[in-house]
Amino acid sequence: MSNELSIYDEVEGQGFENMGADKYSVPMLKIAQPTSGVLTEDDSKVKVGDFYNSATGESYGPDIELIPVYFNTVWLEWKPNMGGLAGRHKPYSVRVTGDIFTGLKTLDGNDIQESWCYLVLIKGHEDNGPLLFSCASTSIRYCKTWNSLLSENRLPSGKHAPLFSTYWKLSSKKNKNDKGTFYVIGEGKNAAITKGDWVPAEIYNNCVKAVVETAGTMFEQLNMTEDTVPATA
Repeated sequence: MSNELSIYDEVEGQGFENMGADKYSVPMLKIAQPTSGVLTEDDSKVKVGDFYNSATGESYGPDIELIPVYFNTVWLEWKPNMGGLAGRHKPYSVRVTGDIFTGLKTLDGNDIQESWCYLVLIKGHEDNGPLLFSCASTSIRYCKTWNSLLSENRLPSGKHAPLFSTYWKLSSKKNKNDKGTFYVIGEGKNAAITKGDWVPAEIYNNCVKAVVETAGTMFEQLNMTEDTVPATA
């Protein structure tokens, strides 16, 4: 049978010319919040504070190791009064009023929320492909710490390590504010982020490299309409 299937090697990838990344359901890596719909009454699958795959519902627990492959930022436009996602934009590509301290609004009165986005591969699940980890509001303070650690990372040779050369452990932590209880990758002023092992060459060649080569285009074409309410944390 394997010899017969070799005929398809000559037409590899054909038929997908008009099927860009925006035509796929892109899984997101999320942290289960107290009001998340993924929770079950008996907590048999995903528990509050767990990292989980939005497409499969698979739980990775409250601690996760992953490879950050690509980073970018996006503006999410929300309709008033929890009205849902109206669009996504490159930062400063639409006219807004207000500022980042008091809040940004479009000329139509919709809210603008900046989101910091990472395409990541989960340790032990690298061959399942990338997930989108999107952080907004108070989560961004911890992303700044993570980005600093990433930027300071050096190879044994002393050279600047690529973004995707190292595993990182993230933990979800319980926080509270005037809007309620929420879970993010830190608590107070402390980020729950630690450096792990180097990514083996085999994982890079078999799983990471292809994502790195297409990540920019993939991110440009992604839609995040799966998110129906703005983040409160």
